[in-house]
Amino acid sequence: MVQYLFLVSFHGEMVMGKGNKHRERKISSYDRSLGKRKPNRCILIVCGGKATEPNYFRELRNSLKISSTEIEIIGEGKAPITLVECASGIKNRRKKEIISSNKLPYDEIWCVIDVENPINNPSFNQAVVKAKQQGFKLAISNPAFELWYLLHYESTTAAFQNASELIKHLEKWIPNYDKSKNYFPYLSGYIKDAITRADQLLRNHSSISDIEYPNPSTNVHILVNCMM
Repeated sequence: MVQYLFLVSFHGEMVMGKGNKHRERKISSYDRSLGKRKPNRCILIVCGGKATEPNYFRELRNSLKISSTEIEIIGEGKAPITLVECASGIKNRRKKEIISSNKLPYDEIWCVIDVENPINNPSFNQAVVKAKQQGFKLAISNPAFELWYLLHYESTTAAFQNASELIKHLEKWIPNYDKSKNYFPYLSGYIKDAITRADQLLRNHSSISDIEYPNPSTNVHILVNCMM
């Protein structure tokens, strides 16, 4: 059983009505001391998207202000297998940098991947196998990362045909959703809710099926918890 520890306090409220309007939820300062020590832990996050995922994780990292952990985030915008190969290349470069500089080795390497439609995403299964062989961790969303956004606002068990259908549903909460925009200020006050819902969704699936990445599901909450 994965236990989640959420140490931050949010104040203010996001207001959403039938008119699908929303306001930014204010975030209080985190009660963390930045300190002077160098990081003693290093995490690499390589994302399939160029904007959506990197924006979210960078804003989360910046908000947490954890001085003990270095979190490097890269948005590749590439197919799953190419993404894993990219992560492998970065890992190998870091090994060389450790010798010639004072950089830390990566304690964890995460690949953030969408399932989408497996028929139109033929390298997905290959990427999963290769990532596991490399010892990488996987943050996988089916059908897409936007499911993690949706879980900030509501629970759902209904399967989505594709990312487009999922985004249409998400627009009840985030009108005119745009992948290139940063929505973290609107989501930040609901992270604890999203963690709880994502975990419960996986538990529900595991009780009725042995499919590894069922629709809908996401384990992005495990990566988020790791960052915290």
